[in-house]
Amino acid sequence: GNHDRHGSQKDFSRLLEHMRANSIFPLINEEHIINMGETKISLYASDDIRTSIPDLSFFDNANADKFVIFFPHSPDILPEVLQKNRKAFDLALCGHTHGGQIALFGKALHSSSEYKNRYLSGWKEEKKHRFFITNGVGTSLIPVRIGARPQMHAIILVSEQARHLG
Repeated sequence: GNHDRHGSQKDFSRLLEHMRANSIFPLINEEHIINMGETKISLYASDDIRTSIPDLSFFDNANADKFVIFFPHSPDILPEVLQKNRKAFDLALCGHTHGGQIALFGKALHSSSEYKNRYLSGWKEEKKHRFFITNGVGTSLIPVRIGARPQMHAIILVSEQARHLG
């Protein structure tokens, strides 16, 4: 996320070292492929759009042979990914917005997204791409939430073949 890069490059390197030592393998402009028999699931995470340089060249190649799950921290990167008229990913899972953190009647008083309430929270679809923006459990700027309940999710992927079997 955007707060991971606060501090020096040395601090960030130590954070990554500590994560890997504890079996947490961050994807930073990287892909990890999970082979499940004939099905391949591609997990791709770009670096944060606000604090670093995301590498979107991953989307230049056709991903038709894999189910692609894109993990950008902020949904603000989505318009850039979706600007080309092609299938970039099958599902994107985002955070960053905290559901507005203080939101009244579905509108944030202050948005951490340059797109304001467009990417506030929940399931969205644009240009035939589905994505989910979670409120998460944390806060930003002040430790208060009003109208933006903390969220944790379990998302179950079901293949088209299994779905048709009932």
